[in-house]
Amino acid sequence: MPVLFRGFNDVQLVHWRQTITESGNQLLLRGRETGNVIPEDFKIAWIGLAFPNKQQHITELKWQISDAKYGRINIEELRSYNKPAIIFEEGFIIDEEESFELYGYVEEASSETPAYQRIIPLGACYFKVITKVVGNPGQVIS
Repeated sequence: MPVLFRGFNDVQLVHWRQTITESGNQLLLRGRETGNVIPEDFKIAWIGLAFPNKQQHITELKWQISDAKYGRINIEELRSYNKPAIIFEEGFIIDEEESFELYGYVEEASSETPAYQRIIPLGACYFKVITKVVGNPGQVIS
């Protein structure tokens, strides 16, 4: 559910496509709430990432869940595949009100020639309150 996350430049996501206008290490996905936390009453089982673009602009990934930091992963080889995905050997649990940050190294992006990239977390999202997930398409879930 994209509405649980903020993307590049702290933009509230309503879909997974992002417009990236700066090269270098960038914060690409984070929890929606203050402090980059996942909203209350949601829990995420995260098992990988999909990149459904023909052209890849990200060459490295690293992330942080709560106070645990995970090292860099070089994903430059993904450029030779059509719409690749990464599946982790062991998944991660992102609990409610726990911080989440996904960083990536972006090549060749600027305000004149932005990079368009989809980054889709794979896994499952669990919720406690049904009214928090049933709503109108495109509206932020509160």
